[in-house]
Amino acid sequence: DTFGHSAGDEALAAAAALLRSSFRETDVVARLGGDEFVVLALMNRTEDAEVPVRALRDSLEAWNTCAGKPFRLSMSVGMTDFDPGTRMEELVAAADRRMYADKQERRAARQSDSEGVSVDV
Repeated sequence: DTFGHSAGDEALAAAAALLRSSFRETDVVARLGGDEFVVLALMNRTEDAEVPVRALRDSLEAWNTCAGKPFRLSMSVGMTDFDPGTRMEELVAAADRRMYADKQERRAARQSDSEGVSVDV
């Protein structure tokens, strides 16, 4: 909103590109609407679910360092595990609760570091 619709569209496109580059080609990256995205990443028990999240955070940091934009991108992440018999709505709701907790933690950290303008996606 601060920089207009064009900058907002650019931020959404950059966020989508960062998500696609951080996850595997077999993972599903989708925009739910507005500034909300969802990723369906099927992983086996031996894989560390934090690996793609760390890759995303690294990609965000690189983008924010090199983009030369008047705003910084940030993303809040909420993950949940699949449990057989759980409905998709329940999975999304659980991930959403965790995402909001992550967002609150990140906002608190940003308030102490008020440098620049962040666009939270």
